[in-house]
Amino acid sequence: MRLAMPIERVSGRRWVLLALSLVPSAVVYRSILRNYFFGDDFRHLWEIADWGFLPFVLKPHGGHVYLVRSVVFYACNRLFGFDPRPYFVLVLATHLVNVSLLFLVLTELGSDAVLATFGAALWGILALHEGTLGWYSVYGQALSATVLLAFLRAVCRAANGTAKLGPWWAVAWCLVLLAGETCFGTGLSVALAAGAVAFLLLPPSRFRLGAVAVLCSLLVLAPLLYISLISLYAHFWGGGAPFGVLPANLRESAPLVANALVRLVENAVAGTLVPYVCGRANASAACTSVAGVFGATVLAAVVVFAGVTRRRLLAWIVLLLAVYGLIALARAPIAWFFNLTTAQMAATPRYHYVGTIPVVLLLCGVLDCLRPLVARRSWLEPTLLAAWIGVVGAFWLRAPGIDHHDAERAETDELLATVNTLIDAAPLGTDVYVPNRTFAGVGYSGSTRRTFPGWAALFIITEPANIVRGRRIHFTESDPAVIAAYQAWPERRTASLLVSPDEVRASVRGP
Repeated sequence: MRLAMPIERVSGRRWVLLALSLVPSAVVYRSILRNYFFGDDFRHLWEIADWGFLPFVLKPHGGHVYLVRSVVFYACNRLFGFDPRPYFVLVLATHLVNVSLLFLVLTELGSDAVLATFGAALWGILALHEGTLGWYSVYGQALSATVLLAFLRAVCRAANGTAKLGPWWAVAWCLVLLAGETCFGTGLSVALAAGAVAFLLLPPSRFRLGAVAVLCSLLVLAPLLYISLISLYAHFWGGGAPFGVLPANLRESAPLVANALVRLVENAVAGTLVPYVCGRANASAACTSVAGVFGATVLAAVVVFAGVTRRRLLAWIVLLLAVYGLIALARAPIAWFFNLTTAQMAATPRYHYVGTIPVVLLLCGVLDCLRPLVARRSWLEPTLLAAWIGVVGAFWLRAPGIDHHDAERAETDELLATVNTLIDAAPLGTDVYVPNRTFAGVGYSGSTRRTFPGWAALFIITEPANIVRGRRIHFTESDPAVIAAYQAWPERRTASLLVSPDEVRASVRGP
């Protein structure tokens, strides 16, 4: 594999090919602009409206620390309110930036621009990405992918000597990678693996020695930041353990995590090479076969090729195992707790946005090693790669399509219609009492109104005050435990909205 391509000589062609990698990615995922909020989105929107800035941005959720991602979420809410379209415009734009960065990483690695176009386009249209791009609460993973790809490009430019680097280069990237850690859990994996990846990609030199030493400090700094943010939130606002329940002993948990790691890698590889076929629940044997052949091919390339090629392939293997190793460690116990198999857990699409990046880098690395086989037939390589993209695109057209969460939109519209009907029917200046209900759209985390106050939360999200068109709104809550849970925070709107049926009857009787 060549160390670097002559970028200046082909710059015009390179930008044309970059555009060609962006077009299929934009076409495939353009329909997410019709997506609605879903699941944790509603919980976070309620937290922003009811809790305020600091409690929201510092709150860990689902094992993630979300400082940067939550700041972005908060800013979007202040700018766009409850209109989901601008949120998903931002998601799609970020995805296209990531596709562009992957293309640039591949060209910095010395891959032929046609192969770089193929790799970036293939990654950009993967069906596995719907779990991240179609759900705004998981947008932080797209941001952590941006940090990873920007870091990889910076390291490759340092390795090629195409960038002038100062003494603070590694320190600056430590700070960026720590910020990426607070976008999504995969950012923690990237931070932990950064030193090893830089060691494998950079050529031996005094600069590599210093840079790798600084980046390896993330092995301490990244967990320390994670623990500190969780502890800070728990100190001021309370909170429990970030992860689920582990099995009783190491003998049970270690095989569980190891099996989950294998299944995650299988799904990532198969979902990249033959998407829409191996991604189905009944295709586990096909996933195993495809991943096995690919793994054997990669290992053979590591053994056969030496020098820069071997180090790069090893770097992508380290990154792949770091990303999925942490996911397996964090999510396999939760799957065990809820009686899910590791295969079911590993097939969850939202776990694969960052993890498929090293898979594509490994794929392009192997294909680049095989390029001499088609060197005498210049038409063969682009034809085969274009056919591959075409087959993937054809499967996409036959797939069920993106879930736009229309059920959640309909349920929200029902709430707003009910409240508006009751408001319009009440005399001006009177109190309006709306029966509080559980909101199904928030999913499992809102299955009890003690953690998400149902329709009252949706009202807080959509209305800035408790008085609407001259009528004061209340939500009657029949469960005293729900009211008690929110009365613990009397300064928040939820506490002022919820009333018991006894209070309503007392107000009707008067003093």
